[in-house]
Amino acid sequence: MKVLVCLLSIIALSFTSLPPATSQISGKPILGTTPTPAPSSPTVTPLPADKENQTFNGIAGIGFMMAFPQNTFSDTLDKYGYGINLYGAYSPSSFAPFAVGIDLGFMSYGNEDFTQPLGGGALSRINVNIETNYNLVTGHTFLRLQPDLKFVLPYIEGLVGFHYLYTSSEVKSQSNNPADVPFASSTNYDDIALSYGIGGGLGIKLYSEKPEYKDGIMTNFGGAIYLDMRVRYLIGGKAEYLKPGVSITNGKDANGNDIPVYSPSTSTTDLLTAQLGLSFRF
Repeated sequence: MKVLVCLLSIIALSFTSLPPATSQISGKPILGTTPTPAPSSPTVTPLPADKENQTFNGIAGIGFMMAFPQNTFSDTLDKYGYGINLYGAYSPSSFAPFAVGIDLGFMSYGNEDFTQPLGGGALSRINVNIETNYNLVTGHTFLRLQPDLKFVLPYIEGLVGFHYLYTSSEVKSQSNNPADVPFASSTNYDDIALSYGIGGGLGIKLYSEKPEYKDGIMTNFGGAIYLDMRVRYLIGGKAEYLKPGVSITNGKDANGNDIPVYSPSTSTTDLLTAQLGLSFRF
């Protein structure tokens, strides 16, 4: 019995001499012990809501363009133009339903080709090709209203700018080498008129990728591609211009030298335009 009492006394003394411990179940220190601090974890700062949901501020486009003269312009010219259209726009806010931009169109409404000797005397033995081009350039600033829907981008816009009509001629050799460039050129006639109008279109989304951010810094700009269809009605002021086949004839100066004689037409320059191309948001 005395041996048992001594053994229990030894066990009790061993428990009272144990070092402080932490509970493995609740994580709370046992009464009378000092807690051990847990290792700190990295702090994650959420991105602002405007960046998480950001779309795109910029838009640019390129496409095939056709222009159909209207009213007195159609009566006088009776030809349509075709060419390319380029534009760029910026939306001040990612979620603003409007954008401001610049639009340029480059079109031809006719051309003439003929061959003649390079000059008199020995030069008459060399024939060259002369090409005359009748061109129309449109340039406008625009304000566009464009609600950003999920798969389509409809828009309407107002425009103000100019119509520039010019006729130019160039001389090329008869080598038929596509790499040959004109060795002489001249602007035969040109004029400009103010223009304003309205337009509308529809973009159909073909591809989209949202911007990506890491620690608040953009790591992927993202972007979207649309099939872009657009029409515009442009009211143009009066201008003088040459018409293919009838406005340039041959004449003589006071010394009997051959000179071109220009007979320009005058009218307003109203246009109906149609474009089909691609637009890019970024």
